[in-house]
Amino acid sequence: MNYNSLFKEYGGFINPLIEIKINDVSFTAGANRKVAIGVSNVSIDLTAGFEASQAIFSLYNVYDYENTKFNFDSFKKMVLLGSAVTIYAGYEATVKEVFRGVITKVNFLIEEDDVPNVQVTAMDVKAVMMANRYSRRLKATAYSKAISEIFDQSVYQSLKNGGVITGFSIDNTPDALEPAPATEADIEKTIEMVGESDYEFVVKVAKKFNYDFFVYCGKVIFRKAKSDQTKQITINDNARIKRLSVDYDLTGLVEEVEVRGLDVGKAKGVTGKKKNSNKLSQGNKAKALISGSKFVYIDPSSSDNSDVGYRANYLFENMSYRYGTLELDMAGVPEIIPGKYISVSDFGTAVSNDFYVQAVRHTFSKDGAFITHILGKTDKMSSGGLF
Repeated sequence: MNYNSLFKEYGGFINPLIEIKINDVSFTAGANRKVAIGVSNVSIDLTAGFEASQAIFSLYNVYDYENTKFNFDSFKKMVLLGSAVTIYAGYEATVKEVFRGVITKVNFLIEEDDVPNVQVTAMDVKAVMMANRYSRRLKATAYSKAISEIFDQSVYQSLKNGGVITGFSIDNTPDALEPAPATEADIEKTIEMVGESDYEFVVKVAKKFNYDFFVYCGKVIFRKAKSDQTKQITINDNARIKRLSVDYDLTGLVEEVEVRGLDVGKAKGVTGKKKNSNKLSQGNKAKALISGSKFVYIDPSSSDNSDVGYRANYLFENMSYRYGTLELDMAGVPEIIPGKYISVSDFGTAVSNDFYVQAVRHTFSKDGAFITHILGKTDKMSSGGLF
């Protein structure tokens, strides 16, 4: 993306507009929109983490003051639990899809400092995945195939047919490259879910192999962590920045992560290590502060060198990406999504860097302001760092 091109496409980022579609019925919010049921206070939280993405918005003009009651019949189709929700954000010139999910919560509010309203919460498909809990043996013998098997269940296929799920992108886990079981003993090694939900199982697998698991606009994504190196956009002083914060913090960083497990069959310990070789400083003082430090994790579920290696990579990455944090508020740009990278440039070598977009929040306030908040993370300093 090019910021100047976006500026033209969105007509100078004026006249923000939100369109919400519930069960194929659309209504909009914007400075020039006058409708029977008003919508405002829209907040859309998108994430590349394990938590669910969600959208919250408030419905106004829903209360009968004369009879002191909510006019439920006039808006009930907009608040039915389980209804499919799609949200588009942008400007009068154009809007783009930013969220897809189902209504999971409805809150009727009468407060002293606001007019009566109804707050609606929608979440992506992870909300459905969290609901069940069972123990069963899966047919698959590789974890990525097991995840595909889970999403083949009728509940998720029904959501796909209804448009809540738009597709699946499930990359093979390393064990999928291994030969299929050939003997009865091999078959005993099939994968089981033990007292856990679909959500808990997929998150467990993602942590085991250091994979991403998130949903964007209905597409379920399961892939090697941070494997999409796409730089979506470069933010410089041409952007309409409301707030920019870039900080680097050595707190909690270590030079090495070590994971220890036990191979019960061979009655011996197994160890996986990952060492920090990232650039943390222009000089040698920062590196010296963490020199020799180690984080040791005992993982009883890891039983071979591959398992402890995957676990070490996961723990190291989560720890190292605490180093640099970007927080950016700017005029709303619907195209910026989590799970890719963003570049900050032309603010000096101490600030300019590439950041992995961990989370994006689009907000549409009562006064019609559309703001995009970006949370970015990095594990190293750019080559021109000053520290």
